[in-house]
Amino acid sequence: MSTGGRQAGRTTLATIAASAGVSIATVSKVVNGRDDVAADTRALVEELLREHGYVPPAARRPPGADLTVELIIHGGFGAYSTQVLEGVVHAGAEMGASIVIGQVDDDHLPAGSPTTWARRLANSGRAGVVIVTGALTTAHIDALARTGSRSSCSTR
Repeated sequence: MSTGGRQAGRTTLATIAASAGVSIATVSKVVNGRDDVAADTRALVEELLREHGYVPPAARRPPGADLTVELIIHGGFGAYSTQVLEGVVHAGAEMGASIVIGQVDDDHLPAGSPTTWARRLANSGRAGVVIVTGALTTAHIDALARTGSRSSCSTR
C-alpha cells in the first residue's frame, strides 16, 4: 500500500536522522559514501540504516524489474577468468539476470575510498556483487558489507 507516492512503512532518511540526532543531510552523506562525516557519526548512522532495513532508492525493484549482478574479477582474462565468466553468465541467464563485469588488480583498485566505492556500488541498483579477486582490500570488503549489499567473495 502506498500513501502520497511513498510505500507505507518504508524507512526514510528523515527517520534515520531523527533516530541518530543528526540532519537529513548528514544521513544522505553517509548513504552516498561521502567522506566528510565524523567516524563515530558515520558508524551510528550505518548501524541505524542496517537496523531499520533502509534500502536506497536505486536498489528498490518493482516486481519484474531487470536484475543485474556485478562480477568483479582479477586482472586479465586468461583461462581461469574465462571459466569464471562463463559460469557466472550461465547462472545469470538461468536467473534472468544481466551481468556487469568490473576488473581490478593490484595496480588498479577502485577509485576513491573503500567506503565511497562501496556506497557507489550499493546505490547502483545491482541485485548483488560477485567478487573473484584478492586485490580488493579488507577495507573494501568491509565497506561493502556495511552497505547491506548481497555479495559473495572468492580469492583466487
